[in-house]
Amino acid sequence: MDRRTANDPAGALIGGAVGKKRTEITIETHRILRIPRRPALPRAWCEQCSREVERVTPEQVAAITGVDRRAIYRRLEAGNLHFIEGGAAVWICLRSL
Repeated sequence: MDRRTANDPAGALIGGAVGKKRTEITIETHRILRIPRRPALPRAWCEQCSREVERVTPEQVAAITGVDRRAIYRRLEAGNLHFIEGGAAVWICLRSL
């Protein structure tokens, strides 16, 4: 049993050395990374590919490739890209890029 001296304000033990008190703190963290899915591209039948393909607008092609929109339209007119006309819009076959 420990006896403490009344004269020692630090409360040292009689007959022994005072040990250091050690406090250990453990912090546990969790991380959740959310990767949003890209929206599904619309699909349509491409006559040149003879299959169902994803289609994109000329503006989307310009953003994907970093090429000027006017250059995309020139490639369409030259027949270098497959296109699908739907209503008032022109869609480009993604496989032809």
